[in-house]
Amino acid sequence: MGSGCAITGCCAYCAWKILFWLLLICFGFFLHWIWFRTYVPSISIEMFEVRALDKTSYGTSNNFIDPTITFDLRFKNENLNEDIFYDDVKVNLYYYHASISTYSPIGNISIPAFYQGFNKKAHRVESIPSYGVPWEIAKFEVLNGSTTTFRVDVHTRIRFKSLVLRRPVGRDIQSE
Repeated sequence: MGSGCAITGCCAYCAWKILFWLLLICFGFFLHWIWFRTYVPSISIEMFEVRALDKTSYGTSNNFIDPTITFDLRFKNENLNEDIFYDDVKVNLYYYHASISTYSPIGNISIPAFYQGFNKKAHRVESIPSYGVPWEIAKFEVLNGSTTTFRVDVHTRIRFKSLVLRRPVGRDIQSE
C-alpha cells in the first residue's frame, strides 16, 4: 500500500497524543514557574507621627517641642515558599525646605537584622529624635492649613535561599 500508518486514523491519534503531552509539560513548567519564582518583599510605612506637629498638643502655655518622629515600617513577604533574611535596615529621615527646594537630613536609625517567614508580615515601630528641623516654621505651615514634607529612605540587603538583592526604598510623606 504506500507509506503511512497501517491503522486508519493512527496519524491523527499520534498527533493528538504528542499535543497532549506537550501541553501537559508546558502546564507543568508554568506551575513550576508560579510556585518557585521569587517576589521582592514590599516595604511600606503604616504610621508616621511627628509629635512636634500634633495639633492637639498646641497651647499657649506649652512651649516645649518634642522633636521625636515615630514610624511603623511594614515588611511583607509574598513568597509562597521562600523565607527572607534582612540585614540591618538603615532608615534615614529628611525634612524638605520649601524655601530653598532641598532636603536636609534630620535623623537616622539602624534596625537590627531579622528573619521573616514566607507569606508573613513584620512590623518595626521605631522612634527617632530629630535635629535641624525649623519646628516653628513647620508648625506655622501646619496651623495655616499647609503641609510639611518629610522623606524616609530605607536601605537594606535581603537574602533568599539562593538569591541576594539590595532593596533601596524612599518616599515623601506629607504631614498635615
